[in-house]
Amino acid sequence: MSKKGFPYLVMDLISGSSLRPVIEAKKLTIRESLVLTMQICKGMHFAHELGVVHRDLKPENILVSVAKIIDFGIARSDLQGGEIQRLTATGEVFGSAQYMCPEQCYGLAVDRRADIYSVGCILYELIAGNPPFRANTLMEVLNKQVNEIPPPIKIAVDNSVPPPAVKKIIERCLQKNPVDRYQDFTEVVADLESIDLTKRRGSGSKIGFVAAALLGIAFIAASLTGMVQMKSSYIESVDARSNALQLSLLGAYFEETLLDDVGVKYFETILSNKRYESLSVEEKISVALLLCRNLNERSQSRKLLRIYGGLLEPLLTRADREISSGAPGHAAISLPLTYHYVAGMYADSDMPPARLNAIQKGLEMTIKLKSPGWVTSRLKEDYGFYLMNQHEFNKAIPVLKEANRLLNAERLEMKKARHRYLLNIAGLLATAYQETGRNKDAADVLERSLDFELSAIPEHTAVVRSQLARMLTNYEKIGNPETTAGFRRKLATIK
Repeated sequence: MSKKGFPYLVMDLISGSSLRPVIEAKKLTIRESLVLTMQICKGMHFAHELGVVHRDLKPENILVSVAKIIDFGIARSDLQGGEIQRLTATGEVFGSAQYMCPEQCYGLAVDRRADIYSVGCILYELIAGNPPFRANTLMEVLNKQVNEIPPPIKIAVDNSVPPPAVKKIIERCLQKNPVDRYQDFTEVVADLESIDLTKRRGSGSKIGFVAAALLGIAFIAASLTGMVQMKSSYIESVDARSNALQLSLLGAYFEETLLDDVGVKYFETILSNKRYESLSVEEKISVALLLCRNLNERSQSRKLLRIYGGLLEPLLTRADREISSGAPGHAAISLPLTYHYVAGMYADSDMPPARLNAIQKGLEMTIKLKSPGWVTSRLKEDYGFYLMNQHEFNKAIPVLKEANRLLNAERLEMKKARHRYLLNIAGLLATAYQETGRNKDAADVLERSLDFELSAIPEHTAVVRSQLARMLTNYEKIGNPETTAGFRRKLATIK
């Protein structure tokens, strides 16, 4: 933790190169390729035991100086210069085309057997010198992954003939139907270890970097500027505070890569395990915030309610008592926002009194801790929405106006980052105005909100057009010709 209360992570410096140049050199014997594949399988089995599916295994993600599997769960669009690289599409197609299983190509849900398919592609390439499916375009590769059988390997890169047992392992890994593949990496390792290569060329291994089992799993993500070692012996060797920070980063990372339940597991561990009793209440509240956000934004209110009763309620009671105005800066954000998500939990669970109590507690904390305006705005928005649910629209209007004012008073970059909240508040305020017969005020607040969206975030033009079209339809229904005409003119000017 820095002196100003911001978390940071000291990263490992990993020497060596990826497996890619090793493959391109075409100097590995079959034995060396199999030993290396066994180490990859053991590393991936370790990851699978932690509930992690890689989804993007390829030679570039395997470091060979100290054998590590990297780039877990990364899925981003990166098609440049015609080269087939990593993919992400709205249909959640994660992975690299030449190593993707058929179900990934279709954008379907994947499990550990997707990684087994990828390892089959890597083993094929280690022995043959090229991936099983090659083509000039991305779509051709995807089509081959789904519909074609890879060409049989007749001669390996070391000019030997691969044994039938090796071909069978590759064939089983690359089955189109995941049911027909190996179901676990331990099965792959068992078959690899059963192959007798003592009489084959290259029996003396030249690859010292795979002489022992993988030392650990490295998780590297574009969304995190850090890396966390997952091996138990390493975790036990660091102090509780450093370990808790690592687990928090892991939890946040898994949340971003759609492995949300894994993230919840790490957050719960920090809050419940006696190993972390030495953490300050401010530090634990920061973890509680991540946990609440994770479950709230996935509409897991029932699970959050269960965890709240056992872990979070006592922690918040302690925080209310112990955290003062002199607390670290992050507490002024994390504690009120935790109450924000707790209020959301109660709203989803239809518990109005408890919801109101959480909102009021959060607002008290914003005053006590002198929270930033955008944090107070979130709680004000919660309170305004609560009042609207109680049909108290006249009371809701000044609360929502204050929420809007606080967020608009923030610097431009902060407003741009939270533009969605500005739209939400404007929508609530406009609804409250309409319910009290103030249609002109409703139109004004919506128009100002959309003007900001259009000027500050030009790429959201489609969003603004959609919002304006809905507003136009709405005002046509309530019979407000002047406002309707204004929105129609505005809509015509947006290209």
